Amino acid sequence: MNEDELELSEETIKEIQKSREDYKKGNFYTLEEVKKRIKI
Repeated sequence: MNEDELELSEETIKEIQKSREDYKKGNFYTLEEVKKRIKI
């Protein structure tokens, strides 16, 4: 794993955690919206 992959993974984890927090608050995202947020 190179640094770019590690950095992307950390960013992705942060975005997923944010999405989960929002989900708990009742803000639901579609898969497409999540993909846009984490730039897949």
